[in-house]
Amino acid sequence: MSRDARDLLDTLRDESAAGGEDVEKLRALFPEDLSTLREETGPFRSARSRWLLLGAGLAAAAALVVAANAPTSFGHVDAALSERLDSAGQVQRLDIGAAVAVDYQGSGLVEGSTLSPVIGWEQGILVLDVDPRESIDLTVNTSEARVKVKGTVLSVQRDALGTHVTVDRGLVGVTCLGTEEVDVAAGGEHICLPGTAGGLLGRARALQDSGGAPSEILPPIDMALALVDEASPLNSELRVLRIQLRYQLGESGQALAEAREFLATDTSLRRKEVARLALHLSVLAGDCADAAELLDILGDGVSDAERDALERCVTQREP
Repeated sequence: MSRDARDLLDTLRDESAAGGEDVEKLRALFPEDLSTLREETGPFRSARSRWLLLGAGLAAAAALVVAANAPTSFGHVDAALSERLDSAGQVQRLDIGAAVAVDYQGSGLVEGSTLSPVIGWEQGILVLDVDPRESIDLTVNTSEARVKVKGTVLSVQRDALGTHVTVDRGLVGVTCLGTEEVDVAAGGEHICLPGTAGGLLGRARALQDSGGAPSEILPPIDMALALVDEASPLNSELRVLRIQLRYQLGESGQALAEAREFLATDTSLRRKEVARLALHLSVLAGDCADAAELLDILGDGVSDAERDALERCVTQREP
């Protein structure tokens, strides 16, 4: 109860002090009720009138407390949230109100409110347990996905591969960057790929490091090349990786064609690396003239084995 309300209560308890000034204070809080009461009973002529005013004052104070805290029908207070999540080692636990349990290993930021939490998840694993009996509107945002949760158990893993959503219980709506929302039911999963050229290159590198097949790595490279400007250094990096993947897939002709296109530009990034691969592919294809031209690019970097292979190519092609 506020100090003003307590002062009014003390005044009402003292019959001799129940004067018109206090009535005017109460009138400012609920003028219509007091006007009716005063017309019927006169200004505080009986103990009954004072207790009526006291009851009205207490009801008004209670109403103000309720409005300030905005409880739900379940009795939970909708409090504002702003908490940083950082745990590079052990899994940590965060309880959001009484209805949401969050286990996390990684980093992110919790905002919104206890009834409408918004988690900006940056990196790592996030496991959520939301009580389905409560009206919780929870959202998890990553760089490439928005996950809408209502009463479920799920995990959200954000890493170089993208955002991986796994649902253990309930139903989750997942919206990947640039796509429509899809529903993921219990037992299902959904992956949102990175939405930038750099992010897609990171996914390709992560797949390489984990022993992914070239056929699995090539699609994100093609997607990234469609997003990046040709003048960007990232474009050169992506093209070199695609040439290598073509070669690993046994697409030697396509790999050699793309290598020649790359060497026809003025880029210096990984130029000798591409020239060495082009030399090898040219010798395999019996294109000795083109192979010989690549020696100028390689310079002193040509190995004895590469010179011997080129000489054999030329010898075999002589009439």
